[in-house]
Amino acid sequence: MGRAPAVWSVPASVWWVGALLVGFLLTFGGGGLGGRQALASEPLVLGLDHVVVAVADLDSATATFRRLGFEVKEGRVHDGGIANRHVKFPDGTEIELMSVTEPRSALAMEYARAISGGDGAVFASLFAPSLVGVEERLTGAGFGEDRDDLRLGESRLLHRNLLASSMPERSTYRRSSIWVSLRMDVDYGQMVRRADRLLGALDGAVSLHITAPGGSDFRLDVTGRRFITDVRITEEERGANLPCGEVYGAPVEDGAEGVVVVEGAIGGEGPPPSPVRLELNAGRVETVHCASEAWQRRITELLDTDDGAGVIAELGIGLNPGARLVGFMLEDEKAYRTIHVAFGSNIGMPGGANESATYVDYLVTRPTMTARFADGRERMILEDGDICVSSGGE
Repeated sequence: MGRAPAVWSVPASVWWVGALLVGFLLTFGGGGLGGRQALASEPLVLGLDHVVVAVADLDSATATFRRLGFEVKEGRVHDGGIANRHVKFPDGTEIELMSVTEPRSALAMEYARAISGGDGAVFASLFAPSLVGVEERLTGAGFGEDRDDLRLGESRLLHRNLLASSMPERSTYRRSSIWVSLRMDVDYGQMVRRADRLLGALDGAVSLHITAPGGSDFRLDVTGRRFITDVRITEEERGANLPCGEVYGAPVEDGAEGVVVVEGAIGGEGPPPSPVRLELNAGRVETVHCASEAWQRRITELLDTDDGAGVIAELGIGLNPGARLVGFMLEDEKAYRTIHVAFGSNIGMPGGANESATYVDYLVTRPTMTARFADGRERMILEDGDICVSSGGE
């Protein structure tokens, strides 16, 4: 997971392939409730083409993947000063290991800049059956503008059609691809330090009081609940989204009280046309209000999916300074100065005990958060979205 020792950051990219694919299929596979009016109902993206992982030492990364059981195919040294190798899968998708031999081109310099902070995934290529209309639809969905050149760290449509002739090692494939970067080119060391500060500050907290300018004012019981982060892969925490960048935990299921006003994106639905007000009691959403009757009905339906769908499941705190609010929850929830609460299943999170067939995130911006401890002490952790607890190193 970029910006961290290659011994775990390169293998972690394997987990990101599935997370990235699911996120994009949910967003660009049609559906939604008007948050993405620019997208047509037919699927835009059918799958993942490949993920590029930039590494300082190509031989070392190759050895790591082979040790994990992957077959790594030789690549080549490109004229611009980059070299690659490939971890290919039967359906044609792959992880591409990329390194810089000598930064003689703009692309090589971009890779060198990314690698300077540590190994990690930098962008992904998605498989679309046809690129006709893709530019207009992606731009309308908030993913930037068409460019002929590759710029890491920006959500942009970057390349047109990749013909078989340009991919000799995959001569039996003829694919149309779009290249999109999801704010992976960031300072991962900074995110790790932020995560450590938050985890330290939350340790031992029994309740959290959260307010926000949009009108949110709610309390969460977190007694005995441990928070974790996706910026570090461990034996226990093996999975992560791409982009990564959050600290999260499962509040006590019957311990949420107050009002959450959602002015940001809603998972699987996009951003609402007007704020959604969720009134909480004993851990459940009791009432939904929105100026849009269609959205109010839709959110109510989601929360009524089954008995556990309206129960508090998660509190997440965004850490990623590069993530932007684009209406795509996979990126939005990682944005710094945001939090998100989720309702539904939290099985698999530390202490999580609520079962449901659904899980939906709701974004809140510029939160202020105060933690209360068993001895009565209180400590402000976030102020207007900024982390206001400190520890050495930043």
